[in-house]
Amino acid sequence: MVAPLVSLLACAYCVAPDERLLTALRPALRWLRAFGGPQPHVRLPDIGIRHRDGYWFGIDPQWGDTFPHYWSVLTAVALRQLPEALRTADTERVAGAIFAANLADFGPDGRETCAFLMPSRVDGRPAHRPDPLMNDQDWALALLLRSQK
Repeated sequence: MVAPLVSLLACAYCVAPDERLLTALRPALRWLRAFGGPQPHVRLPDIGIRHRDGYWFGIDPQWGDTFPHYWSVLTAVALRQLPEALRTADTERVAGAIFAANLADFGPDGRETCAFLMPSRVDGRPAHRPDPLMNDQDWALALLLRSQK
């Protein structure tokens, strides 16, 4: 809910610049940044948890987690919509890292996976692999292209 709030406030500021919008954006931006952080994996840098409902929706119903979930790019989109007064080299770096993490779900042939099973083993079965189901991960790519300046 925080990423859409930041996007809404940023777009409102773009249409009608007002200091009150910047005042509202500052804490909302801190909230947004609190969901992600430096994680030591190509799929996880600055990725906030966006989708965890205890249900595996890929072809192989192995319990695990979906990282990155393509809705994590909403954070990157919100960061790219920030007014100049709030943009920093770090917000640009984080937005780029989030988009790159989501593009890791695309293979060399252009196919994507709906999810990547993160643990190395789940219930004694090997994991740490992409699920073969191609779903709507291309939303990450679509949102990246729409956020280009």
